Amino acid sequence: MSIILPLVHPQSAILFQVDDLTALESSSGFGDTFLDALDASYCTFEGGDDPTLDPHYPDTAQAPGAANGTGITYPFSEMCGAYKPTNVISVSYGLGENTFSFFYEHRQCVEYMKLGLQGVTVVYASGDSGVSNRGECIYPPNGTYIGPGAFSPSFPASCPYITSVGATQVRPPLRYIEVLITFCRSTQMIRARLPSLSLMKAITLEVALVTTGLSQVTKSPQ
Repeated sequence: MSIILPLVHPQSAILFQVDDLTALESSSGFGDTFLDALDASYCTFEGGDDPTLDPHYPDTAQAPGAANGTGITYPFSEMCGAYKPTNVISVSYGLGENTFSFFYEHRQCVEYMKLGLQGVTVVYASGDSGVSNRGECIYPPNGTYIGPGAFSPSFPASCPYITSVGATQVRPPLRYIEVLITFCRSTQMIRARLPSLSLMKAITLEVALVTTGLSQVTKSPQ
């Protein structure tokens, strides 16, 4: 957060906060309550949030082991439409596509499309493990780099309606010059479940052609 402040000045930076600590630590979902807070209609879209994965509100439960009255809870209704989306939203987190169902992820991806149509740019980190999220495979679940199966890319980074960004660094002696990192594979991205847009396919091919020295071919086969 502190790194972003000088980059966006004189604009201000906003930290979106949803969920309370007790509900967050006891749930295994990701992203739904944040999207609820940006768009009230998402609270009921396609049946609403997943009752088995996402937090429930009002939340009056105490954290396990906490003294009475010291648990961090939110004893109010869910924050549907509590925030106005900023022009750019950046999230440096994600999980493997194999973590949730296609329905769970597709519902979120459609909401990111809606935000994009409203002029909101959503940026997610592409992860630290190249084409797979921390070496995970879809078949078998929780596979490794050396195991059989298809790579499980990072989500929501694999949603075609957001911008997926890899890491950069400032390396001596190139002071104040930002370059691609060399110590991990954060800039490669595939999507196993969510389809790519035709524009993305053309751009991906062009990048591949430039990388291999075949940039004289400029059009993607349709």
